[in-house]
Amino acid sequence: MITRDGGIPLLSHAYPGDRPDVTQFGQMITELAARRRELDAELDAGAPELTVVFDAGQNSEPNFALLDEHHLHYVGSLPPSDHPALLDIPASDYRPVAEFDGITAHETTLDALGLSHRAVLTHSQELHDAQSRGFDQTLAKATRKLAEIADTLARGKARRSKEKLEATITAICKPRWVNEVLTWRLTGDTPPDIRLDHTIDPRARAALEDRIFGKRILITDHTDNWSTAEVIAGYRSQSDAEFGFRQLKDPTSSRFPRCTTGPATTSESTPSTACSR
Repeated sequence: MITRDGGIPLLSHAYPGDRPDVTQFGQMITELAARRRELDAELDAGAPELTVVFDAGQNSEPNFALLDEHHLHYVGSLPPSDHPALLDIPASDYRPVAEFDGITAHETTLDALGLSHRAVLTHSQELHDAQSRGFDQTLAKATRKLAEIADTLARGKARRSKEKLEATITAICKPRWVNEVLTWRLTGDTPPDIRLDHTIDPRARAALEDRIFGKRILITDHTDNWSTAEVIAGYRSQSDAEFGFRQLKDPTSSRFPRCTTGPATTSESTPSTACSR
């Protein structure tokens, strides 16, 4: 746990590194809630309100039930691909978030993981551009391999059966989103008569970018007292905890955590778990 202002460590708990985070989440939350109750009993004004911040790697119905049981607020995220209806919301429904350059957001409610959440859909132009560049590289790699196969087939040099070629091409097109924009077709039945045609559909590529790239789905139980910007800032505060772990591994690092806006935030002991107060 660290302070939002300055990333000062307040609390830590070590556990074996060969255990998945999602299985350790319950233990961390139970211990955190117990320490908070102890603090609440010691302070005249009571312990500060806590908000647990974590990424989608911690998602499970039991973990969210535990947060609800201990009356802990949360800010988390959901994989956008698991909620296609939210991805179909048009860009015109998003509004700029003044506190963050290049960020737009749309709010709704969402039932998931056993609870009803306030959902903040965000679009980051910076993330959009990065995903687009990465996908360009993935597509280039796939089309290069397909071109090599097509050239070999055109010269009548192939010896593999059509079934083996189909398996190879399917593996080449397996990376994320490739099959949505790249189509291919084998003609002929046996070597050396088999040929390969492949193409990228620019309209499908444009539709993919518009629907998926740059988007995140944040969820929280803060319905009235946190603004959209505070929810986004809270989720981003995980980076301060991760910086603390990098410092533990390399204390000579010259990189300093980026300042964020919003309510004072602390981060739990694992890099993917954080708490706000």
